[in-house]
Amino acid sequence: MIRRASITGLLRLTSLLPLPLTHAIGVLVGGLLWWIPNDLRRIASRNLALTFPEMPVADRERLLRRNLWETGKLLLELGPLWLWRGERVLALVRGAVADEEALTDTVRRRRGAILLTPHLGAWEMAGLYY
Repeated sequence: MIRRASITGLLRLTSLLPLPLTHAIGVLVGGLLWWIPNDLRRIASRNLALTFPEMPVADRERLLRRNLWETGKLLLELGPLWLWRGERVLALVRGAVADEEALTDTVRRRRGAILLTPHLGAWEMAGLYY
């Protein structure tokens, strides 16, 4: 019960902050993930070593640190993403659908569509788009 209330409170708090401040705090959270031993860091480090065995260790460590910063930002973005009005969230979207007319037509005809997006990031926003 306390854990759930803490998580809910954190989500609400981050939804009240300006997004740049949320990101700055997220970088600090990512920094903690870098310094404090944890499974997330251990697994990400191992994955980078397996994926980029030829990369110098110092370069992989820099990549790992940046990844953890972005992970911290992503975690703190969940409050705004889940609690802001859809219009406010969509106002932050940059870029476009490659063939928006075709996608709109597919949705209008109630047909299925496959959307390809990068895995990292707030891909949950895709549901708000239509």
